[in-house]
Amino acid sequence: MSRDEAWQDVTPDYFDAVPSAGGVAVRMGANVAATLHHHADRLVRALEEPGDPDEMLARLFGDAYPDRAASQDFRRRQARWLRDSSAPRRVRDQLAVAPNHVLSPPEVDDWLVTFALARFVDAPPRRRRRLSRPVLAEMWFNHVQESLVLAAHPELLWENP
Repeated sequence: MSRDEAWQDVTPDYFDAVPSAGGVAVRMGANVAATLHHHADRLVRALEEPGDPDEMLARLFGDAYPDRAASQDFRRRQARWLRDSSAPRRVRDQLAVAPNHVLSPPEVDDWLVTFALARFVDAPPRRRRRLSRPVLAEMWFNHVQESLVLAAHPELLWENP
């Protein structure tokens, strides 16, 4: 089987990331690419939507301090940085082009940030989140992030002597 065939020979719901020269090779099926693109797009829209930023920022970036007022103040001071949609935009644009990628280390970081935040776009309020069971999208985000981290840092798989 040629390298090109190996990249194309995946089921629609497949995702894998492996170390590659200079980065991480990501291979996924069409369904996974479409789903991840959809969630990256929803994140971009959530970060860029007009209106009261406090509610959205509180959902995406929980309380940084035990005191709720201090956390709200932190989010207000950091709002410009927290609402930066450039990483999710880059990921969304990559996913729109093709399902298979070789990501540089900065691109791996973009993907990790994007899918760490995407899980909170539709998250229920904290009180209900603890009681609810994980949804399939959250499990996929976990799988994507874990695969990317382990491919970018394979030394994490090896036990230290």
